[in-house]
Amino acid sequence: MIGSMCGIAGFVFLDGRAASKEDRKVLRNMGAQIQGRGPDDEQLYQSGSFNVIFERLSIIDIPGGRQPFVSRHAESDEIVMVVNGEIFNHAELRAKLERSHRFSTQSDCEVLLHMYEDESAAFLERANGMFAFALWDSRRQLMYLGRDRLGIKPLFFARLGPVLLFGSEIKVLLAHPLCPRQFDWAAVLRDPFVATSGLADTQLYSYFEGIEQLAGGQMLELNIPRRSVSSLTYWSAPFPSLTEYSQDKRREREIIEGYANLLATSVQDCTMSHAKIGVMLSGGIDSASVSGYAQRHAPIETYTVNTASTILNGDATEAANTAAALGLRNHQVHFAWEDDNWASGAAWKRLLWTCETPLCGPEQLYKYNVYRYVKSVEPDLKVMLLGQGSDEFNGGYTSQRDLTHDDEHEDWHQFLGTLRTWRRRTWLQRLPPTVALLDNPFAEGIFRDAFLSSMSQREDMPLLWQEYLRHQLFALQMYNLWHEDRIAAANGVEDRVPFLDHRLVEYSMRIPPTLHSRLFWKKQILREAVAGVVPERVRHRPKIAFYQGKGVQYTNWMIQKLLSNRHAELIEEAFEGSAVINIDAVRLALADTHRDPTASLAPRLLRLTNMGLLDRMAKEVPSNRALPDYALPFRLRADDGTP
Repeated sequence: MIGSMCGIAGFVFLDGRAASKEDRKVLRNMGAQIQGRGPDDEQLYQSGSFNVIFERLSIIDIPGGRQPFVSRHAESDEIVMVVNGEIFNHAELRAKLERSHRFSTQSDCEVLLHMYEDESAAFLERANGMFAFALWDSRRQLMYLGRDRLGIKPLFFARLGPVLLFGSEIKVLLAHPLCPRQFDWAAVLRDPFVATSGLADTQLYSYFEGIEQLAGGQMLELNIPRRSVSSLTYWSAPFPSLTEYSQDKRREREIIEGYANLLATSVQDCTMSHAKIGVMLSGGIDSASVSGYAQRHAPIETYTVNTASTILNGDATEAANTAAALGLRNHQVHFAWEDDNWASGAAWKRLLWTCETPLCGPEQLYKYNVYRYVKSVEPDLKVMLLGQGSDEFNGGYTSQRDLTHDDEHEDWHQFLGTLRTWRRRTWLQRLPPTVALLDNPFAEGIFRDAFLSSMSQREDMPLLWQEYLRHQLFALQMYNLWHEDRIAAANGVEDRVPFLDHRLVEYSMRIPPTLHSRLFWKKQILREAVAGVVPERVRHRPKIAFYQGKGVQYTNWMIQKLLSNRHAELIEEAFEGSAVINIDAVRLALADTHRDPTASLAPRLLRLTNMGLLDRMAKEVPSNRALPDYALPFRLRADDGTP
């Protein structure tokens, strides 16, 4: 039985102080921030120093899967746990645990509670799934926060003197009266994604002062008697050594077949649900592969972003063709860029506060409104399958110059050259500016790589490909998994990502370097693995970059219109009186976008505007209910899938 998507919020007193009635009010205020994540049930629980509120979206075992899970051993000896996510191998785990434990629900997530009782802090090693949790052990006076291996489910925390806050989203922490309400300009301006250059560092953050993001594969242990907080890593990427690689004698065909079997199993796991299931279908092979496997196990319908940009670059048309070839219904959700419904400042702020990241942009706007459409026509649909994670670990970006511009003449060795350039840029970013000033004028670079690596104090991987994969692990948590979770959860939908089953990711990481250029160039491993699962046209189709490429100017014009609407109300609100941004320069930049026929600077200007808005919104902490909603800015172009 699959459990539920949900929202978690709470706090624990490190000095052992017991919870009070006033703390209940604080908990309810925190929970109100994420009621969209769990519209079906709300449970508040206080035990000793531990305070938690749980918002539930029921997918299976609606009456019996209520959380928290509680295991009592004596009158004052209990273990309490709340879990956001799914444990896909729960049946196997439960069969063994039932020999010595009594289960109180049919929820898949309850197995984690009883695994902890048997194995203490090592209990996650056998769990396969996507999850974030908080666990309170009253006898030992310990609390654990944990996140799945790849960081699919979110979890944030803040230590504020004798109190530690935690929650599924940043906004629940900001709602606590002790939490700083300060946007972290220094952190956001260090983020390579903001400037879209360099490789991601190995440190996750939240963009808000005092708030931290728990990394995938980690647990936080709070020891009340010692008043200590420590981080435990229960999983890290299994990068083999060069010696271990050399001992791998598998043949290419064997590796491809093994990959295909794991992907098929992962998709099957992700279709376990008593609620309706959909697939977010683009024009690429990733979501097509998920659709092809998923329809073997559950009835599904597909949903596609249909805009001027995705029509002109072919993404919407190819998605419709794929659905037709697979015999699936495809909803082309048409988004009119010239529509005024979504272009108000209040509407954009609602989306921005939902995503709580300055990287909120057109991708999030388009997908958010697909989910809104889904709930308007299929209110019982609570699960959406995505193709997320395939590009990152299968080589989806290898055939793109600078990882942004396609070049059909590039080969694997040129791609590795691009990675060398990116890695060198990352080293230089961590060093005093004088080093870059001396090095940059020279085409080959003056300083040796080993010297720059040592000076930057950055632990580098033996292979560039491993360095690239490590970058993708953090990039997913800072960008794609972050926003995919928020926009789905805000609409009462749980997204699932078959390509991010940790077994599949580990399998790809262990493929020997001698096969990298063959299997990871243009995702060849996936293309060969899904032969017979997807149409041949899809299997050989080059990558299409969502709304980018031909037609991207329509998306840029949409952003430009948003920023210009009502005398540039968003810009005025974001930067009036700002101590960081010169508003006169922003006004001039907006005028420049109107002189540019493609408005190419509009997305960057929007990103800056997001920063200013989040700076102000963090101080106010509006609830989503307080932010005005807006009319649906889409229509169904054609039920038969023809854009």
